[in-house]
Amino acid sequence: MLTDTKAKYQQLIALMKKSEEKMPPVLAKFHDNVLFLKHNLMPRRSAPCRDGGADRGDVQGLVKDMERALPRRMSS
Repeated sequence: MLTDTKAKYQQLIALMKKSEEKMPPVLAKFHDNVLFLKHNLMPRRSAPCRDGGADRGDVQGLVKDMERALPRRMSS
């Protein structure tokens, strides 16, 4: 039984190594697609910041909330 298990394990290892050899081209294509998506989405994310549209009110509200939350400095 031990000999049979070792033989099957060796077959499994051989198949895994064969699969591993085929991975670099697939991973390279995957990396290229991820990079494309990152660059494609970046202009959409930064457009509201450039336009200064609706986000400006959100930022002003955040600043007011932060000012209320921060302790006031005592004047000396």
